[in-house]
Amino acid sequence: MAETLAFSTIPDQSKIDQLHILRDFKTSIQTINGFKDHLNKDDLLLRFLHARKFNLDDTMKMFNDYVVWRNEHKIDDPFDYPEVEQVKKYFPHGYFRTDKQGRPIYIERPGVLDFKKLLEVTTIERFLKYYIHCNEKLIHEIFPACVEESGHHAGQTVYIIDLAGMGIGTCAPGVLDIIKEMAVIGKNYYPEKNAETYIVNTPWIFYGLWAIISLWLNERTLSKIHIKGSNF
Repeated sequence: MAETLAFSTIPDQSKIDQLHILRDFKTSIQTINGFKDHLNKDDLLLRFLHARKFNLDDTMKMFNDYVVWRNEHKIDDPFDYPEVEQVKKYFPHGYFRTDKQGRPIYIERPGVLDFKKLLEVTTIERFLKYYIHCNEKLIHEIFPACVEESGHHAGQTVYIIDLAGMGIGTCAPGVLDIIKEMAVIGKNYYPEKNAETYIVNTPWIFYGLWAIISLWLNERTLSKIHIKGSNF
């Protein structure tokens, strides 16, 4: 299917071909080495199907890589991150209510990131592990809670990235490496979680960085990103 498909983590009963592909996908994933039954949920599987435009072969490859990655990184093991409040002090971020459609709103302020201080309270490896578990919480806890509260389907997030305060000092060595790693993790293992992204209060230095960062994102993701000026 070449057309852009409207995203939903609820099976569309009117699209018989998609229902058949979902049924075949649910059967096929049982053969993946290391597959765990708790991953066999329609809302999760539909994310991967949408990411690969309901091409079953392509989706199977993507999901197989996902299972291998989960097992290699022990994603299902408990993860304790006691430094989280200190991390948020030097890199403010978090979820703040929902929009009118019941979708969670995530806000982060990389413009005031203090990377040096951040690495004094955590490590890059632990921060990335934290990022992964934030995605796990989003998929398995936040989205269901939003649905329960609003009564609306909520399978994607609205992101607001506030760059106010961003300067050359914000772009410390290593920052782009982390952004790239997070982009890869999101694209490969947590697809279709982005409804819209608004990058606001963008200074001149951002546009040079964006030329690099945009290379790590797929076309579908880029189409959902809206860059606003410094007077937003």
